[in-house]
Amino acid sequence: MTKFMPALAAALLLAVTAANPAVAQTAQPAKKPAAAAPAAPAAPAANQPSAAQKAQQDKMKSCAAEWQAMKKAGKTKGTTYQQFSSECLKKS
Repeated sequence: MTKFMPALAAALLLAVTAANPAVAQTAQPAKKPAAAAPAAPAAPAANQPSAAQKAQQDKMKSCAAEWQAMKKAGKTKGTTYQQFSSECLKKS
């Protein structure tokens, strides 16, 4: 009798869903794609870095390039990038 229980449960579930469509899953109507948004105007000046920020970014890029050159030449002497960049940014 226990080997027929899963089949009985499946048949009962099928009968209930066929008799009551509210129990069955219903397909969701397809959503219409949203209309394309108009093109955004050019980025305002507020999104551009200030002169001080640009100078700091340039220093960081310069130090990173210097570190890569040192690392490639094997001249880092056990220094980590964090230690190097800290010293590099102080002297710049």
